[in-house]
Amino acid sequence: MDPEFHHRAGDRRGVALILVIGMLALMMVLGVTFSIFMRSERNAAGNFRDAVQKRELLQVALARAIDAIETSIGNAVYPSWGILQSAGSTDVNSSALSGSVSNWIPWSVLEATNVAPKWCACPAGTSGIRYSYLVLNCSGLLDANFAGGGSRGSGTNVGEIQTAALSEVGNVANAAALAANRPYETLQELGVKTGATLSGLPKNLVIYSNFPTNYSGGADLGLVELSGNVAVLEGRKTEITNALNNSGITLAADQLFIFSNLLYYVDQSSDPMTPDDLGSPLTKSVPMINEVRLTNFVTMVVGGKCSTFVQVDVEWFYPFVKGSAEKFIIVCDVEISGVTPTKAIYVPPSIVSVSKDSGFNTAGPFTQVGPCYDKVQFSISMAPVSFTSNDTVQLSYKIGAKVMRGGTIVDATPYPYTSANYFSTTGSVITLPMSLSGGVKGFECIDPRFNWNTSTVGGQWVPYTPLNANGTIKSQNWITGQLHKNKYFGMYVAGGPLQNVGELSYLLRGGKPSDKWNSIKVFTTNSVDRVLDYFVIATSTNRRGLVNINTRSSEVLASVFSGLKLEAFPGQSSIVAVNEVVPDQARDLAVALMKQTQSPVNRMSDYGTNVVLQSIVNPTGILTPFQTESVLRESAGLLHFRQNYFIVLLYANKLKSLNNSAEWTAVAEIWRDPLANAQGIHPCFVRSFKILNN
Repeated sequence: MDPEFHHRAGDRRGVALILVIGMLALMMVLGVTFSIFMRSERNAAGNFRDAVQKRELLQVALARAIDAIETSIGNAVYPSWGILQSAGSTDVNSSALSGSVSNWIPWSVLEATNVAPKWCACPAGTSGIRYSYLVLNCSGLLDANFAGGGSRGSGTNVGEIQTAALSEVGNVANAAALAANRPYETLQELGVKTGATLSGLPKNLVIYSNFPTNYSGGADLGLVELSGNVAVLEGRKTEITNALNNSGITLAADQLFIFSNLLYYVDQSSDPMTPDDLGSPLTKSVPMINEVRLTNFVTMVVGGKCSTFVQVDVEWFYPFVKGSAEKFIIVCDVEISGVTPTKAIYVPPSIVSVSKDSGFNTAGPFTQVGPCYDKVQFSISMAPVSFTSNDTVQLSYKIGAKVMRGGTIVDATPYPYTSANYFSTTGSVITLPMSLSGGVKGFECIDPRFNWNTSTVGGQWVPYTPLNANGTIKSQNWITGQLHKNKYFGMYVAGGPLQNVGELSYLLRGGKPSDKWNSIKVFTTNSVDRVLDYFVIATSTNRRGLVNINTRSSEVLASVFSGLKLEAFPGQSSIVAVNEVVPDQARDLAVALMKQTQSPVNRMSDYGTNVVLQSIVNPTGILTPFQTESVLRESAGLLHFRQNYFIVLLYANKLKSLNNSAEWTAVAEIWRDPLANAQGIHPCFVRSFKILNN
């Protein structure tokens, strides 16, 4: 044997062992890696399974919560509860509202409520799995994304809501900051953005709202649009008169009169829309003839002569609470004749279309708030004439008067303005040579809007008699007389489109003289005209950010009233100082309204029957009806009731082992329509769903 060969073979002994050991090491590394990988995959699969189970369990809780909401509310317009919680056998742990959960809910809902949601077991076959829910009724809270941030106006924009009235906001500067930091996607984000602004967690604020139109009295009414100029409104005549009928104004004549009055209300001109309108109570903001008075004298003069003198006073009345810068003149026509056997030499000449400045432009009503009134005096005299003793002088008169703006007649007494329709009266007999008066003769109008009818028999004019209070020029006796039953004579016409539906209270309700000054009733102790339920103004229908009139938060309601200007007409506060609703009054108004809505209302017109509201803003009775009505007029457009909105806390729990369980929490937002659709279903959607712990 070759020794060399033997030596080389010995060098290779043990290689197989090394190879085996290497392979074993490699297999061990691969096995460990595979084991680790499989464990990771198993954990990932478990986590995925848990995530699916978590989401599905929370979805189960959400579905059960929605079903509970629907069952508990039914067709009611507003929930009767503040919270709705699952009912089971075991309490959810004490930390159900702690930690991050507290940043996602408004706390005013929970302040006076015992919160104790219970675990509910899932159906059979799912042992160890349970869920729970806590529904917070946020239907009456304020939408921080829209409400507030502006100054008070006429109640046409949700920015006018004074969020400073909320305890967590507290002042105007904080309210401005709350508006400046918009938008907010969640309450948690609101808390982060306004942490240095709000006093603690949000109590009365949410971040969503939606109030659809066309809902009142539990039905979809198809509200009629009232915005626009004369031409636009004329195109909606049928819809408007039908809505007036539905609101309780059932006489066709009254509906047509109100419609015509509406056109006059929005028309920008002071002139009648047609000449025949002078023979109707439709009126623009112009002075109106209210009283005429004639006095004649026979005076002896030196030289054995006498002179006859006639004085005519024409009083105008401007009942409008907002002044005007227009200039008006009074035109007077007086026909004078002698009553037999009066000789022609004693009869003064008639006057034809004698004009005088009304004094309206210098009396200053356009620099102050009306109403106002004044008179214009016309004098008719004749040169002295020789007389014969025992001659008698008795004069007969026919008189008409009209108000002119430029070359247009804007008011006429009578109408048609013809001699045949003038007032007729006769003076007393004077026997010469006595210097005597023929007496004061004249007429006073019961209601200047009806002044075209000069008949004193069943008409609108009252002749002077020694037994009544008439006959005092510039004293407005008709205001305090028995014939004027309403005791308030203020009027207002906008001369432009309506800003809110409450302005309908300025419109005269009927065309009959018996209605006197009665306007559409929206805020009264008697039955109201339910116009708030049937009309809408597009310019004031920002359907986000409104306040639910049935809210149980007095702070939220107070924010609607706080700073409200008690104006006689929209924009009055820009001309003169007016009273405002102070914070104490706003809280009192909120409490009074909440008492009314303990049984939730579903008609805005019911709001106008709350007599307590009227007494709160006018405790001493010094405010006019228009000023008192401003409480409703400037708040009704900020209130509604077509919203059910909820924030729901959801809990799910799974038992993993005897001493080990997993618990998950989520928060969801739910919006629901109080109005059922044609299928009898209340539309509902989940606005957001977020799992809070992973």
